[in-house]
Amino acid sequence: SSSSFSIPLSWLSAIPNSTSGTATVTLTTLSDSTVVGAVTYSFTITAPSTVVPSLGTFSASRIDGDVPSAWGVYVQSKSKAQVSISGASGIYGSSIASYTITGAGYSASSSSLTTGFLLDSGSISFMGIVTDTRGRMASASISIDVKPYTAPIFSNAAALRCLSTGSEDDEGTYLKMLAYFACSSVDGKNSASCQVQYRQGSSGVLSSAVNLASGSAAVVGAGSIAVDASYEAVFTLTDAISAVTRVVDAGSAAYTMHFLSGGAGVAFGKAAEIVNC
Repeated sequence: SSSSFSIPLSWLSAIPNSTSGTATVTLTTLSDSTVVGAVTYSFTITAPSTVVPSLGTFSASRIDGDVPSAWGVYVQSKSKAQVSISGASGIYGSSIASYTITGAGYSASSSSLTTGFLLDSGSISFMGIVTDTRGRMASASISIDVKPYTAPIFSNAAALRCLSTGSEDDEGTYLKMLAYFACSSVDGKNSASCQVQYRQGSSGVLSSAVNLASGSAAVVGAGSIAVDASYEAVFTLTDAISAVTRVVDAGSAAYTMHFLSGGAGVAFGKAAEIVNC
């Protein structure tokens, strides 16, 4: 005669650190109620391939930094991500032995990964893996969408002497300011503004700021730009995340030869400004 017995998976709780173990079965012979013999056999039980840990929840959240939180998006080179595994658990007695999270060029051997700045745009994938004490693994992946971004840029910026009408004139007592610029739109969430100031020389006091639209000139100085001094224009371009500054030489009035008042200095092609030079 024969008999069969299905081994319950609950028996695996006796081997939480291995995928297999030894079990025994004893065949006992009875005469009435008296034991007249017994034989014991050993055999191996193996955890089925379906017995794997549970990864739980795999999720990502934004670290906005300089990015306005109201935008609700990841921004290239400005955002970070926190990627986490929560609620992972073993099965039939096993426990979680290790975690691995990788993605965007970063990795962590823990249940949480905080990336550095996300340097690429587009769909960025992360992989999470948990391994239990049997060496069995469970994995999951998630993706985030990173919007492309670069700091705002000037394609050109210029400052020229002019008349009050804006007509360029080498001996003008006004300055004509002009800039062309652009910024990353970030799905229409971002915009840039430009302001310009001027100063005499490179260390003078900056004037009040004037707003500039890209490609539209502004005439500044109110006739007070000295013909015998050089000037600088300072353009500042700002979007919601970054600011960029460009300094442009506005020049001095053009002369073939010019003597400093009192004859203590001379210059060719510009106004003399330095004593004994």
